[in-house]
Amino acid sequence: MFTLPKLRTTVKRRHLLLALFVIGVLYMTRQLFSLPTRSSHGESQTERCRQAEPTFQRKDCGGPSAAAKEKCLQSGVSLRKTRLFTPTGSGFKCLKDDVTIMFAQVNDDYCDCEDGSDEPATNACLNGRFFCKQETPGKPGLRSRSYPSL
Repeated sequence: MFTLPKLRTTVKRRHLLLALFVIGVLYMTRQLFSLPTRSSHGESQTERCRQAEPTFQRKDCGGPSAAAKEKCLQSGVSLRKTRLFTPTGSGFKCLKDDVTIMFAQVNDDYCDCEDGSDEPATNACLNGRFFCKQETPGKPGLRSRSYPSL
């Protein structure tokens, strides 16, 4: 008679652990499948950034003032790499490979460079990163914050 209650407790414990395992697997599966739909139907990359700049403006970029330079910042580009996205006569050179493209092809929603550097403000490239320019309260100057381009 002692083995019967012990057997019931063991069976109950197994059923409880099995139920918890199944619930955990279902929860993780739901999370994996909701990730792509959440990123495509959720807020866009520029909406996630508080102070994202508009896309590249070629006018008024030559001024010496900080306001004129800030207008020329490329949307989605890290603050450290903004100088690489200024228009030159030779076009835009991809950051990791030797491909040079016209500046009209930057942010055209087509991945021309293998490293994805020509599409900083779009999600055309799988390995892309989107950088937001925002100010931190109490700390002067712009800071970069990075999001994956999904």
